[in-house]
Amino acid sequence: MRTLRRQMDAAGFRWVDFRCYDETARYDWYLPDGLHWVAPAYTRPAYGIVRGCLMGHLSLRAVK
Repeated sequence: MRTLRRQMDAAGFRWVDFRCYDETARYDWYLPDGLHWVAPAYTRPAYGIVRGCLMGHLSLRAVK
């Protein structure tokens, strides 16, 4: 996120907002049977320490 923010600043954007989120149900289709608990178990600590790089999806909104 720091790198993206620097690049957006250099490109002339005056405001950048990042949102990080996980939709753990979206991971169910590729986790083997018996491992569906892994996604929500990972999400809890990832959000607990608030590190965007650990979260599943990153979106941003920027204003020029």
